[in-house]
Amino acid sequence: MLSGKLPRLKVSDNGHFIVTEDGKPFFWLGDTAWRLFYNLTRQETETYLQDRAAKGFNVIQAVALRGFSPPGGNGE
Repeated sequence: MLSGKLPRLKVSDNGHFIVTEDGKPFFWLGDTAWRLFYNLTRQETETYLQDRAAKGFNVIQAVALRGFSPPGGNGE
C-alpha cells in the first residue's frame, strides 16, 4: 500500500503542463501496463505496483474500460 499523502494534480493555467495544486511542475515517470487489470491477479498487481514504485515510477497507464470502442472505431 502507498503511504503518505499524494499531491493533487491539475492542468497548468496555459494548458500545456501537469502541475501540482500549488503550481509546481509534476514530473511524469510512467510505465505502460495496458492489460494490468485483466492479466494479473490482485497479488501479482500489488507486487508489480510495489516494484514500479521502488524504481521511482509515479504513473502507471492501464486500460480501465475493456472493450470500449470510440465513435467511428472498428471495435478492435
